[in-house]
Amino acid sequence: MRREILADLLRELGPASPTLCTGWTAHDLAAHLVTRERVLWAGPGLVVGALHGITERAERATMRAHTYPELVEMFRTGPPRWHPTRFAAVDDAANLIEFYVHTEDLRRAAPGYDVAGPSGADDPSVAGREFGSGGPLTSGGPGEGASRAAQAVGVGSGGGSGSGGLAGGGARTGWNAAESDAAPDRNAMWASLRLIGLAGFRQSAIGVVAERTDAPGRLTLRRREPAVEIVGPPEELLLYAFGRRAAARVELRGDPEAVGTLVGAPHGV
Repeated sequence: MRREILADLLRELGPASPTLCTGWTAHDLAAHLVTRERVLWAGPGLVVGALHGITERAERATMRAHTYPELVEMFRTGPPRWHPTRFAAVDDAANLIEFYVHTEDLRRAAPGYDVAGPSGADDPSVAGREFGSGGPLTSGGPGEGASRAAQAVGVGSGGGSGSGGLAGGGARTGWNAAESDAAPDRNAMWASLRLIGLAGFRQSAIGVVAERTDAPGRLTLRRREPAVEIVGPPEELLLYAFGRRAAARVELRGDPEAVGTLVGAPHGV
């Protein structure tokens, strides 16, 4: 299901669409998604930072070897038959977080997406003002800091020299977080947040506690004093922990100085 959602969005927006991944367009993202499932020797660099250069070379080779429409359809089709995630149930379980985060990387970087909303948009403590420096994706993507230049770029029409663009791409206006399709997966996302949060806030000098707003639930992600509470639905908490600070619709609660320390600290998976 999430594979289809992400593939449809890649196709709709076109190769030149910006993403929340610094330096990446939708074309880069599509090449990354295909490489992680089809190029075995690129795998170690997805999780070991020192080997990430190998993965980057594989992604560039994948991009050169296929047009953008080919990459999108290769991703939609799924991995080769020998790959465990070829089975739909395994695919959904293994790739839930990966595909959700990358879907939002596309959706929320697109012109017309409304990052403001009911989770305290007028409160200066709400994340969504600036991106942090972030760090490398577990999946092997680039750092998750803001790509302000990328966000200023209009969504491509799907054309472009050598891009193999798709007709019909372009800015989609009026998007907002209320359109999130994460509700059915929120419990699974919440269950994943502990591990992701421990990694995402490992450099934080203060404590971090997550509180979900769709149901009762609190998680300590960094055990230190003082602590800041990050409040929102599980999917938004995940995005914040991954390093998508400005795109995540969460509220930060705590001593103003502690909140400032958290906002200024590097974090991201």
